[in-house]
Amino acid sequence: MRTLLLAGLAVMLSSSALANDSHLISPKQTISPKQIGPDHGYVSMSAAEAKKASDDSLVVIRGHLIKRLSDEEYLFKDDSGTLTVEIDDHLWQSHQITDQDNILLKGEVDQDWDGTELDVRVLELLSR
Repeated sequence: MRTLLLAGLAVMLSSSALANDSHLISPKQTISPKQIGPDHGYVSMSAAEAKKASDDSLVVIRGHLIKRLSDEEYLFKDDSGTLTVEIDDHLWQSHQITDQDNILLKGEVDQDWDGTELDVRVLELLSR
């Protein structure tokens, strides 16, 4: 009788432990995918939207570089308007980009007292 009580108690404890174990995934449970990898957190938007985005926002913009403003600063243009972008020399790699080329920029919005610019992390040539 004592053995039967101990066995029953063991079954009850193990089944309640499994029922409360929220980190286990049952075969019927669905998991929503989470974005990971190099594009994690980037949001595609226009230059006008990027100007209004909060500081440190990760954004993707598509358009053209129309003017060099200084050593690493350029004027970017899309259908919504213009935005100053900072492109470090190492990002150019072997790209020979003109104002006619369609490009994609991924970067971090930098809201400062003197305006908004995009600190570019990735530069891709989309088409000529």
